Amino acid sequence: MARQALLLVGLLASMLATLIGCGNSARATPELGTVHGKISLNGKPLPNMLIRFETDETHNSFARSDSEGFYKAMYFVDLEGVKVGPCTARVSFDPSLGIKNVPARYSSESELKFIVNSGHNEYDINMTSN
Repeated sequence: MARQALLLVGLLASMLATLIGCGNSARATPELGTVHGKISLNGKPLPNMLIRFETDETHNSFARSDSEGFYKAMYFVDLEGVKVGPCTARVSFDPSLGIKNVPARYSSESELKFIVNSGHNEYDINMTSN
């Protein structure tokens, strides 16, 4: 019985060490710049819009606009930012808004390209329906 308890304690300690070690590498982040702004359609603020910020890495940042159209990009749920460098923003919508679609120039074929700098970046997304 004592041998089984010792084995169990050793196994748990090993698992804990692995989790702690992996946790740090999993949260490794590149240099980030904060990105925030306002999204509108034909000059009217758009709430609950989803914005994906794509960079040259596989991890994208995301944002959701608030009731007044303001957003801030998040790299992780608890970490604000977008990787520094070239970026493409892609907009999608919440179907409850009654918007039938987002024009391709703002979504699948996005023309929303900009450079994210270290520090604070304000990037307003002013979409038009034409």
